Amino acid sequence: MLGIIPRAMAQLFYEAKKPPPLYPGYRIPPLKTTFRVSFVELYNEDLIDLLAKGDYRPQVTIREDTKGTIYWTGVQEIVVTSVEEVIQYVVHGVSLSCRWLPLISHFLPSL
Repeated sequence: MLGIIPRAMAQLFYEAKKPPPLYPGYRIPPLKTTFRVSFVELYNEDLIDLLAKGDYRPQVTIREDTKGTIYWTGVQEIVVTSVEEVIQYVVHGVSLSCRWLPLISHFLPSL
């Protein structure tokens, strides 16, 4: 039995590979979909990028633009092409945090 992250990622990749619908008289070009993964830990009110490379970790902040869209800055986003890659980065991110067991609900994987 798979957890929610692998099942959700499998569904996303499956839907992205489906051909566009056919409409009589119309030609819809195939879509190119790019998935990026990021992984942030919330610990003592600090946001920590668990996929940042090297010792330098820029400050992660959450912002809101004028339209009300929430986004974060200072987060490494890595292009992924399969569910296996996503899981590999989740495992890597969890391995970087020694606090993961009691705080697993405070991890914020994002695709």
